[in-house]
Amino acid sequence: MRTITVLANIAWFALTVLFTVFFLAMGIFLVIFPIMNFSIDTVLNENKFLSMVVGIFMIVIFFKYLIVMWLRTRQEECIAFDNPDGEVIIAVHAVEESVRNLVESFSEIRGVTPHVIAINDGVDVELKVTLWDDTNVHSISEKVQSATKSHIQSFFGLANVNTIKVFITGTARRVTNAQAKMDFDDSQTSEEDAESGSSIK
Repeated sequence: MRTITVLANIAWFALTVLFTVFFLAMGIFLVIFPIMNFSIDTVLNENKFLSMVVGIFMIVIFFKYLIVMWLRTRQEECIAFDNPDGEVIIAVHAVEESVRNLVESFSEIRGVTPHVIAINDGVDVELKVTLWDDTNVHSISEKVQSATKSHIQSFFGLANVNTIKVFITGTARRVTNAQAKMDFDDSQTSEEDAESGSSIK
């Protein structure tokens, strides 16, 4: 993964600790302040320069926190790894689209919604699948998991495919050409019977 992702994670952790300590200190101060016999105005007036420095420091830390959170969100949208000739960056949606095409090529699958999650040591994959009702769930789940893992590793060069979760969201009745023709013939026969009945009247 990219160095900037690691640095963003470290910075996010450090800033989170800093915010936690600051708010804890403020909470303790607000609890103790009413008990103590001193004026906050006096303290600020005697330390104007220090108050301004602390205020500027807090504003800078706040904006840095926003930037780090933006970087973390941005990094989650892509996967990156290093090659000898340079860095390779893959958009997550490109992996999802490729996985969708692969899984939908199985005759047992009616539809699939893939979700690829980029993590520090690889990717996790979630597949929300709709099956035809004549499918063996255990068998097709194993086939889909194995094929998806192999495809991501070989096609995209991502060695660490940690987990592939398959969620069966529904099943659909498979209609063959013969069944469709029979249904069509039955509907035509019904219409003809209805027309003949109405003409007799």
